[in-house]
Amino acid sequence: MLIYYRRADELGPKTSFYVHSETSDPDGLRPVLALAYSGCGRVRKRRTVFRIGQARVHLDRVNGPCGVLAPAEG
Repeated sequence: MLIYYRRADELGPKTSFYVHSETSDPDGLRPVLALAYSGCGRVRKRRTVFRIGQARVHLDRVNGPCGVLAPAEG
């Protein structure tokens, strides 16, 4: 899945805009995106999303040294 996010880079609650797209050929899409956007790496993660009121809390299990990340969006 390819996800594009746009949100303010500031502290505290904020709104975000996102668009996502499924792909049936991620291995074919990867080199195209790398050429278009100077790809520098790959992140593999599994995301669990909880809704609390209007906020979304993401728990990301990331393969690699990062472990579990928990960003919150309003």
